[in-house]
Amino acid sequence: MKSELKNRVFIGGANEETSLKVLDFLCRELPKRGNFSMRPWNRIFESGGNFLEKLLDESLAVDAAILIFGKSDERRKRDGKDELKEKQFIPRDNVVLEFGLFVKALGLDRVHVLCEEGINIPTDLTGRKWDKFDDVELEAHLRKAVERISSRWETLNPLRPERDIWVGVLKTLAEIRAETRSTEKEFSKWEMHGEGMSKPIFIDSASACRHAYVEGLSLAGKRFWTTTYLTSQFWTGHDPEIFGANKKLLERFKDIPDSSRRLVLLGRDYEAEKIEYIKTLRFHRQQKNETAGRDIRNKFRNLSHNFSRLSKLGCDVRVVHEAGESKELPAILSFDSKDSELAIYDDFRVDVFGGGGGGGIAEVKVFSPAYRDFEGVLESCDLYFRNLWRESKPASEFLEELEWALEVASSKIDYTSNWLARFEFGLSQEDQDLKAVEILQVEECLKERERWGKISRYLDIGTCTGRYPLGLQSGVSSDGYILGVDDDDDCLDFCRNKMSSLPKGANVVFENADFLSNSTNLGGKGNFDLITCMLGTFSHFCWDWKSNKRSKNSLDFALERIYRLLAPDGLFFVGMWSEEACRQRHLLGIYDSHDVDRLVDWTPNETVFQDFLRKNKFVSERIQLEKRLTLYVCQKRSRRPHKRRHQRSLR
Repeated sequence: MKSELKNRVFIGGANEETSLKVLDFLCRELPKRGNFSMRPWNRIFESGGNFLEKLLDESLAVDAAILIFGKSDERRKRDGKDELKEKQFIPRDNVVLEFGLFVKALGLDRVHVLCEEGINIPTDLTGRKWDKFDDVELEAHLRKAVERISSRWETLNPLRPERDIWVGVLKTLAEIRAETRSTEKEFSKWEMHGEGMSKPIFIDSASACRHAYVEGLSLAGKRFWTTTYLTSQFWTGHDPEIFGANKKLLERFKDIPDSSRRLVLLGRDYEAEKIEYIKTLRFHRQQKNETAGRDIRNKFRNLSHNFSRLSKLGCDVRVVHEAGESKELPAILSFDSKDSELAIYDDFRVDVFGGGGGGGIAEVKVFSPAYRDFEGVLESCDLYFRNLWRESKPASEFLEELEWALEVASSKIDYTSNWLARFEFGLSQEDQDLKAVEILQVEECLKERERWGKISRYLDIGTCTGRYPLGLQSGVSSDGYILGVDDDDDCLDFCRNKMSSLPKGANVVFENADFLSNSTNLGGKGNFDLITCMLGTFSHFCWDWKSNKRSKNSLDFALERIYRLLAPDGLFFVGMWSEEACRQRHLLGIYDSHDVDRLVDWTPNETVFQDFLRKNKFVSERIQLEKRLTLYVCQKRSRRPHKRRHQRSLR
């Protein structure tokens, strides 16, 4: 059966007038008589290069071959009496070589020879009937030859289906071989003649990059300094080969000080990096993408575990904010501070890996003493690394802080626009009454203390829908300042839209701020004379109060920050879910069961919470609002509390 694929036919011959005429005729006429795609030698080899390598590649790429034996050369052969015979015409030797090569690759049935009349062919080739041609009746002879070839190969099927192994990558593999041979030649020139390479070795195969890395580690004897990223797949996953190679290195280095250093590059300062991690985690949670969120946490745990193992083996792992220092590196490195990873092996090699910022390795540039300016590259990379190292901090310390930040993010309840609208307009009558009683009690307390209308700076923490900043606006002086903070963008958008429809009063501002983040700047010491955190919001800061994992939990951290921000005679109001509300699981009706479970678990009982207040230098008055909510009116301990009963109930 005739194949739909074209048979690729190589045509070989000498660069002689008659042979070229034969070649042109075959290329023109043979495709008209059959399913043939012609590949003449003068097109295959026109780009130069190593002809033998190209010929070998071509023998594996075609389905048939035609060789033109023309009267290209002359020779004189000795007879049995050792006397020279008359001159004989013979084909060009490279064409004879091509014949043998294609017969070996394709078989005799797929190779055809056209012989010019009067030519003497090698003895081993006699006995086969080849087509003849001469220059006098060239076209007539060639037409007959074309007929015979097309008839002979009429049922010829392409070899490509039998050669699945190449699957369209033959040229690519040939290029890789050629590049490898070229690199080998460059090394030979350097070794024999001291002729340096003008560019580094470039590898763009991920598996080859790994092998180059592992091989380099096996040769290092006194130093291995490298940079990496928090996203590196080597350390966020489980890679026995990479860890094993590093372990062997560290065993050799155990008695050599400062020999193994691993520097994690951060694209932002420490606090900003933590915030970005938190935002990503919360985004996935808001999108209900639990798989992505779980993946982030798993990768982080793997990273911490792997770095801890390296540290125990003697590797010094640190982190640093890379703020553009890489601009001083030589341009030949093409170093991208958000994607490139640097590795220095003793004083014999410098690698620049690409793709690390995205989690993998896509390519590597290898600089060795064979590179013309290797000393300059080594010196600049060494200086770059040392300068960053001086500014770095232990990775264990940073990862502990980041772990805590991720736990905080995981503990937070995120509010969608629909939830906020229900909180503002769709609560049950019972919940609406609770909201109203709470804010009225705060207003009453401020008036009793003669603070109403005299407050100059007011901070509301976890402002949600902006209910307190806007509801207590008239209690702030006309030139006062009100700040509502929340780390949920949906909440802030809701507040700003709500504020735009209200008449202007005191200056009210809503800002995105994570109250538990060290990077959050809410002003100097004693900046606010009123601070509120209402309707159970403070429970969000109590999620880890039972844990002993850290010296300071979120509850202590929040109270310490509030103490610093509060003016010496300032008031701090906090509304907490009562013990009865937690016992009955009776919070706001719009919380789902999962959120209720978490809030109940986080909220400390009244005795414990008052102990925390005292521990953080607050004196407080406890006011019971209905059965579900307890209001604490707090001042700094140094101030004499307002003279009234220590606690009372409002029912």
